[in-house]
Amino acid sequence: MDTVEKSYTSPARLARAAITGAFLRGGCYYELTDPEGDTVVDIDTTREHGFTNKWTIWVYRVHAHPWAREVAEEMWNLLDDDEITEQTQSPLEIDVSASGWWCEVRVLME
Repeated sequence: MDTVEKSYTSPARLARAAITGAFLRGGCYYELTDPEGDTVVDIDTTREHGFTNKWTIWVYRVHAHPWAREVAEEMWNLLDDDEITEQTQSPLEIDVSASGWWCEVRVLME
């Protein structure tokens, strides 16, 4: 499995990259960090799609980090409601900076 590691200088840029960057290349594991190299978000895009359909689930994990709340809220706002699975809890309902947050996203593989 390929791992793509990238560092970002602001929470907003990292959040946008987490959403748009992952959709540019699936089939790998993303690790997005702050300038010090601390992981803020990891994204698993390796899950295969089903045999009867072309949908798959990618998992985004925002780690407990000072940027976590801003990153999670920005990601939440960038995603459409129909992309987010029912198991995903809104980041507005939890202390993301202390506990982290995860999000399952439906992706159509063409």
